[in-house]
Amino acid sequence: MPQLRIPDVGVLNYGDAAGVEKAIVVGHAGGGGGAIAFAARYPGRTVALIGVDTSSTPASPPDSDAYRWMKDFADSIRDKPGEFERRYRTFFGPRADPALVDAVVASALKTPIQVASAELMGLATTDTVALARQVTAPVLWVTAGRSMSRRCGRCSPTSRPPSRSARATICNSRSPTSSMR
Repeated sequence: MPQLRIPDVGVLNYGDAAGVEKAIVVGHAGGGGGAIAFAARYPGRTVALIGVDTSSTPASPPDSDAYRWMKDFADSIRDKPGEFERRYRTFFGPRADPALVDAVVASALKTPIQVASAELMGLATTDTVALARQVTAPVLWVTAGRSMSRRCGRCSPTSRPPSRSARATICNSRSPTSSMR
């Protein structure tokens, strides 16, 4: 199974240098897969996993529409100057604060294009559902999309927040000794 590439050593070294032995791992949007992978690979360093506006998906077969879409995205941002910014901006809805969108896009553009392209293909070829099933820490998914309970089988929806489209899902750990306190 292909592995989602995350800077494991850098994250661990940073934690070690800062004296952080365990952490709550947070992944937002496309960073959710990396957070899931980290929590699965380093259960002893993960107190809890939080996914914000992200999902867990099986690996996409090369002949699938999802794989072709991601490959087109990855290839186009690598080959066409300005394409990463153009496409990234399409992920925001019309009511998004323009200043916030600009700040988020500017931050994303700091990622070297070759790295962003490789990470996109990692999202398409990594079975984050299987990785999510390996996570033993408590998990909280907060998303405006579908509930994670359909994906990993460990989740149960909680009460909906005031927004009609948002939902929170708490995944129960398989480890009876794990809890969020």
